[in-house]
Amino acid sequence: MQFATESKDPSLLPGTSSQIAEIGLIENLLELKHFKKPQIQRRLAVYPYESYAKKNELICELMKLLWPEQVKIDLFSIYKDFDYFMTATGRKGHFIHQFEVFLLGLNLLLVLWKKKPNLSIFKAKSKEELINIWLITATTHDCGYPLQIAPDIVNDLSNLCMKLNLKSLSDRFDSIKFKDLLKKEHELKGLVIRNKSQDEIISEYISIEILMKIILKSNLKLSSDEIQKLIDKFVDDANHGYVSSIILCNILLDVVINDLSDPNKFKDDWLFNKLNFIAGAISLHSLDIKDRKYIRKISFEDNPYAYILFLIDNIQDWSRAIVPNTKYAEYQLKDFNISDNELRLNYILSHDSWTAQVREDAKKDILKRSAKLKCLPKLFSKFNYKINVSFQGDNLSEFPQIKMGM
Repeated sequence: MQFATESKDPSLLPGTSSQIAEIGLIENLLELKHFKKPQIQRRLAVYPYESYAKKNELICELMKLLWPEQVKIDLFSIYKDFDYFMTATGRKGHFIHQFEVFLLGLNLLLVLWKKKPNLSIFKAKSKEELINIWLITATTHDCGYPLQIAPDIVNDLSNLCMKLNLKSLSDRFDSIKFKDLLKKEHELKGLVIRNKSQDEIISEYISIEILMKIILKSNLKLSSDEIQKLIDKFVDDANHGYVSSIILCNILLDVVINDLSDPNKFKDDWLFNKLNFIAGAISLHSLDIKDRKYIRKISFEDNPYAYILFLIDNIQDWSRAIVPNTKYAEYQLKDFNISDNELRLNYILSHDSWTAQVREDAKKDILKRSAKLKCLPKLFSKFNYKINVSFQGDNLSEFPQIKMGM
């Protein structure tokens, strides 16, 4: 499929990626069987030329077409509405980011698959299954973010009301407490599955808490006590990766456990079997540099999707606010180039007034992400693959690069 040409300078368009970069991310996918349907190809092909504001609706349409048939759930219109609310309050937008993580990560996964089409390495029976696992993982990995920032948003509303001399209303907002949010919200701890079999209603309680302990232990190969400490930390922080995985488990378990009269029936469902990799990857992607002891346990061999999500999220996750924060530089992916042996990304950093502090903050941000990625363990399954991410200011200032091998 040919892309139309565009006269505008792609480096000046709003958004997190230029048109040139978006075309590069998408054109490699158009020949795949998974994206061959005309309605999918049309929407993917127009994505680079759609306005930033309309990309949200386009992604919703694509998700309805791309998600596996057995889990056709309208999650994305809800995520989209949450995203509007978050960006309106000055927070990062995550909806488009999730889709771009999917595109970038899939390009990398397909190259690695081509180099070593070993089903055991990728925990998938086929390329189609690999795409589906990554699709669900990437496009839902930040859906718990609204719960993590809820206390900050309520505090902002309280402060704004106080500035308007609306003290009573300010106090009301201030009285909303989010302490122990994950401990008190029963829907985030487990769910009751109910269905009818032979005129008898059968119900069963599924503990998501226990399921997450099993999943994280499988992913990190740590003791039960160490896993419990990590979960306690996630719960205390309302960590959005952990919350996202809980929300997804809550929704998907209700779909895959479809016959309680036969407790073994769901065990053969591909989605239930892959939930370990999907929920594990989503839970671990938001670890911070101070959690390096856990990052060092994210093994490609144990969960390739956890490894790739952590990697891609840290080289794609930049500024995504509707209204730019004047304190920090804005990032845009200008160029995307991928070959059989190397992935190269070139970011442009822009700011209206480059001060020494703005440059230093940008440098620290890049170095922090580089340090996080260096915590990832070495791969036993060597792909002889290089990843290079460069950064340049729109005032021609230079910044550190991120380099790593796989």
